[in-house]
Amino acid sequence: MLTNSKTFTTNNFNFQKKEKSQELLLEKRKRSQAYLSLDYFLSYITYFDFFSNDAFQIAIHSKCLTQSCKTKAVTSDLLLIPFSEGNSEITTILKEANVTKNNLKSYIFSDRKTNFFFRFKKYVDSHFFGLFSHAEFDSSINFSHEVNLLFEKAAENALTRFKTPVITPEILFVTLMEEKQSRAGKIINKILNNSLDWHLLRYKLIKRIHNHEMNIRCEVEKNQQYFAYLLKTQLTEKQFDRLIDNKEIFSLGILYFRNKLILQILQENFSEHVQKEISKSMRITNNRKYSS
Repeated sequence: MLTNSKTFTTNNFNFQKKEKSQELLLEKRKRSQAYLSLDYFLSYITYFDFFSNDAFQIAIHSKCLTQSCKTKAVTSDLLLIPFSEGNSEITTILKEANVTKNNLKSYIFSDRKTNFFFRFKKYVDSHFFGLFSHAEFDSSINFSHEVNLLFEKAAENALTRFKTPVITPEILFVTLMEEKQSRAGKIINKILNNSLDWHLLRYKLIKRIHNHEMNIRCEVEKNQQYFAYLLKTQLTEKQFDRLIDNKEIFSLGILYFRNKLILQILQENFSEHVQKEISKSMRITNNRKYSS
């Protein structure tokens, strides 16, 4: 009886061990599927995919300004105006450095034509953020070659200098400051009276970038940092600041976002999306011609 009992216990243990191993295998497979789907749905194509919420709004609002002024493309000086709008932290820092909307207007006017002046003044003096509805917005307006180069430089600065995949308004403005031959860089130099003011403003912006990065790296587990950056692209700077200030819920907030995102991804039919993309690709690239 003792032998049989011992054998039964051993078999039961082996069965439980095997069952546990299968559960772990299924969990790993499910996690692998979720991350594969996540990489597919979040496949990044342009540098705009790496813009934070506020940086993306700055880019959109600069297009609204360009449309109102009836110019063909967004230039770097027009990109400066949205930084002076709203009540974000960067707007406060710029205001302290005397980089205000009025000062920006006066320097932008100085090298523009008279008809541009009146269109620009009408636009800037109005309530900036609610000017265009979705139907009125002209999506054909592009960024100038100068601005595209600045965006590429901002993406490079984010990755190589600041060690972050997210392009924030601070990183974008530091890039505008440092490209001194651009229209924006020249205007910033004119507004800031001397080299000390220029370096002080740059220091404040870099300090803010560093503060965000230190909180992500120190307060968030390494395997959750990817989701922290994803969350940063979805929140405004003010919302993300509030999350950082509350240390107790910072990690929990990122974990909640991660779980919600993974659950949403798993509900999508990955195979169906891939099939549609392949069919679309075949229609676009099918240029074969047959002779009669």
